[in-house]
Amino acid sequence: MLSKLSDRNFENSPWYKTSLFPNPSTGSVFIQSDYEVWSYKIESLVGQLIKQENANAKTFLVDISNYVDGVYLVTITTDKGTMLKKLIKKGL
Repeated sequence: MLSKLSDRNFENSPWYKTSLFPNPSTGSVFIQSDYEVWSYKIESLVGQLIKQENANAKTFLVDISNYVDGVYLVTITTDKGTMLKKLIKKGL
């Protein structure tokens, strides 16, 4: 049986309260959350680990200027849960 995710539950979820911007990006991206971000990792679409770091902050900057243009998966772990977001790196 499927249950409906209410708007109220969605707005209080870590996924809704965590942003990755600008996206697409040419050089750097901010990870910003209403919750404490414990760590993040960036992987290619084939699962190759590109970067993994502890953050312990609500807002921080990640330099992706040396990354090859393409799509990456960013796993963000907060004190409220873990979420997966898509990041697009594009050239100038």
